[in-house]
Amino acid sequence: MENPKIISKEYYRSHELCFTEDASSCSRDDMSAPVKDASSDSMCVGEVFHANERIAYCESVDIDSARQYCRQIVDTLIAQSSAVQATLQPETTELANALITIRDQLDARLQCILQAHWQNDNQALSINVLKQAGSYESTTAVYLAYAELSRLLCDALSHIPLTPRNGQDPYLNLIIETVEPDLHSSESLSLRLKPSIYRALEPFFSV
Repeated sequence: MENPKIISKEYYRSHELCFTEDASSCSRDDMSAPVKDASSDSMCVGEVFHANERIAYCESVDIDSARQYCRQIVDTLIAQSSAVQATLQPETTELANALITIRDQLDARLQCILQAHWQNDNQALSINVLKQAGSYESTTAVYLAYAELSRLLCDALSHIPLTPRNGQDPYLNLIIETVEPDLHSSESLSLRLKPSIYRALEPFFSV
């Protein structure tokens, strides 16, 4: 029996989705999702992986429907896990493991920014330095990069960050600390990583 042909692989909320054009060789044992639209002879199979473990499976008549089913599965799993973890703060070891898990999803420019923090021992770096380190065109793009990192981490950890009292975005608050410039300084706003995030980078850069 021939192996099913892989149509597409992609990431969604720190999970890998794999789509194949033939359901014949796919086992249905211990899958967390029911089979969908299984009446057709020609199927698109969707599989959901997390940390290299297949956690869900579905069948559909086309890749768009399979993608929708798989994303719904991921959304449901994260929502259920997040409800359990709502009051817990991730520890450094958990953050480090999550960073390794999402490594392939991190933009090369974002990895350059993280490397700048690592190489400078997490000293506060001006937003202009960080913008240059990641070759970003604007300050907003730098903040969006941090926010994307935070969301991927939270998805990998099934964690919902708490909203701080100062009203800062909870996802950014999980990742960075802001250092205001001195009144008599010409320097711009500076940023550094939260200590737990910085410590979690050690295995990330040693791999």
